[in-house]
Amino acid sequence: MLFLFLIFLLIPYIGINQISQFRNYSLFDPSLSVDSWMPFVPWMILIYFSLYLYYPLSAWYGIGDDRRVREMFVFHQGMFTVSACIYLIFLVAPVEVHLREQITEQELQGTGLLSTFYSMLHLGDAPYNAWPSLHVVQSFLILKVLERWNVWSHKIQILAWFAWFLMMISIMTTKQHFFFDLITGLITAIYSWLYWIKPSLESCHDNLWSEKLQSSRDD
Repeated sequence: MLFLFLIFLLIPYIGINQISQFRNYSLFDPSLSVDSWMPFVPWMILIYFSLYLYYPLSAWYGIGDDRRVREMFVFHQGMFTVSACIYLIFLVAPVEVHLREQITEQELQGTGLLSTFYSMLHLGDAPYNAWPSLHVVQSFLILKVLERWNVWSHKIQILAWFAWFLMMISIMTTKQHFFFDLITGLITAIYSWLYWIKPSLESCHDNLWSEKLQSSRDD
């Protein structure tokens, strides 16, 4: 699953990001007043990076009975497809996130390792690939499928959603995204879950899907 992540998610993201930087073009400026008064909070880059802890969860907890295994494969196909649609938006409707200009050297002084993290982030991730926010979309979908599988206690689920809320806020407090990116990401995530991925998970247990799965195993 990690290999598939590299092929279908990470490599296209980097490629489109570099293309957008080379073109140096923004279709529009989605900035709002909230983007200016939202404070820069250096330590929240740790929360921002927590996205990468989400990716293995759906694969790890998807290993179980036949029903959950089916849903795991269908879920990842759906998430890859949603991500591909977002990549297309990145490519045809690029937006430069000029919020990094609000970060001053004084604000990073004394932050130690955090300053290094920001330098690495800004070096490897050009200020494009903005909307809708992949951070919001992918993490939301992963938490929803884990919630569907009921793999955690109610208290753990509450903590997980609180951590997700902090990560959603972190895309703004690290000056990586506009508020517009957050909202469009949330709309995309909810719509994709309700009208695409969730129905696909429910339909993957019908007889036709079972026959196809059994046929692939026999082959």
